Amino acid sequence: MVQGYDPINFAGKCQMKLNGSIISNVPGVDVTFRYVDGTGKESDLKSVTTNANRSATFEHKYPLGPGHKTGKVRIVGQNFNFTSNWKDYDFECGAEPTNDLQTFLPPKATLLQVGAMAPEFQYKGHICPVKAKMIGGYKGRGKVSGKAVLAAKGQPKVMKSYSIEDGQTKYIDGEFVLPWQSVQGSLQQTVNFELIILNAQGAQVDYMKKSVNFACTKTAAVGKLGVGGVTPPPTQPTGKTVATQAKQKIVILAPRNRIRNGKIRLSGAKPDQVHSLVFLRKTKNGYKLHSSAQLPQQMTGAKGSFNLNALSGGDWQLRVCPPGGNGQFTGPQQCKHANFYLPKKTKPLGKVKTPGKPGPGPGPGPKPKVYKIVPGAGS
Repeated sequence: MVQGYDPINFAGKCQMKLNGSIISNVPGVDVTFRYVDGTGKESDLKSVTTNANRSATFEHKYPLGPGHKTGKVRIVGQNFNFTSNWKDYDFECGAEPTNDLQTFLPPKATLLQVGAMAPEFQYKGHICPVKAKMIGGYKGRGKVSGKAVLAAKGQPKVMKSYSIEDGQTKYIDGEFVLPWQSVQGSLQQTVNFELIILNAQGAQVDYMKKSVNFACTKTAAVGKLGVGGVTPPPTQPTGKTVATQAKQKIVILAPRNRIRNGKIRLSGAKPDQVHSLVFLRKTKNGYKLHSSAQLPQQMTGAKGSFNLNALSGGDWQLRVCPPGGNGQFTGPQQCKHANFYLPKKTKPLGKVKTPGKPGPGPGPGPKPKVYKIVPGAGS
C-alpha cells in the first residue's frame, strides 16, 4: 500500500508511507530489497526476516516536499530475484516546507576492487602474495553523512567517515594481510570482501560483496625457511623471483560502467611503469579485439586517456597489461580488465537536408524537395 499524506496533519508535512508483506516457502529467511520508482530512483537497502508462519510485514516512510506528487513505485529483491507489482500514487502535499525524498537517500555502493600486492615471499616451495589491496567506491544520492567500511573474512579492516553530496563519488581503500600459515593442501584461498555503507545512526544502508581467489606460484629454488616457515625475499633476488616481483598489482578505477569521457585511472601503478592497452567490443560471440590508429597502445603511470570518437556506442572492455603481457592473456597476475558502456551518438538537430542533383534523362527532372527540421518539434 502507498499512502501519500500524514492524516494527522493533512495540510502540512507530507510523506510517502509504504506498507507491504513478503512470504517465503520456509520460515526464518532473510530478505533484502529496495523500493524503485518509475524514474529509476532507488531507496536505501531494506531487510526483513520471515517468521514461523513464513511471512514478514513492514512499513517505511519517506518525507516529501510540497506540491503535486504522481508516479509509481514497486519492490525489487536484492538477495532473491523477485519484483512486486507497480503501485501508482497521486496526491497533493501541503505548502509547509520539508526536505524532499532525494535528500534522505543514502550513498549507493558502486565499486569494490581487490588485487594482490607486491612484495611476495617464499613459502613451502612457492611464491605467495603477502597482502591484498581493497578499493571501494560509493556515490551520493543526497546530502547525508555516515561511515564506509571495508571488511575481509567478515571482519572490518578499514572505516572512514563521509559527508557526501548528491552525485558526488568517494573512495575508501585499505590492505588485508593474507594468512597462508592456516591454509592446508593446495596453496590457494578464497577470501570474501565487503564494502558496507552505514548512515549517521550506524545502520547499514547498502553493501557490495566480492569473493577473490589468491594462489601461490611454485618456484624451483627456495632458501632455508625462517621462523614460522616463512622466509622474506632476499635483498638481491634473481631468476624467477625477479620476474614475479616485477609484476605490479594494479586495479582499474576507470573507465567503468557508463562513461562520457576517455579517462583511464589505475590504482597501484608506479609513475614510470608502462602498461599495454587493448580495447575489445562486445559481440554476440563474446569480446572481439578492436584496432584503431586513434586508440593508444600503451600508457605510463596511473593516468591516461583515449579518444572516444574511436569507439562506437555499446559495450566495451579495456585490458591493461603489465610489461611483457599481452591483451590475449588474462591470468590473475597478468592483465586486468574493466567493462564499460558508451552511449550511442545522436545526430544534432536543426540541420537542413539538401537533396542530391537529379540524374540524366529526358526533360526536366522532378522538382526537388527541401526538408526542414524545426527545433523543438516533436519533443
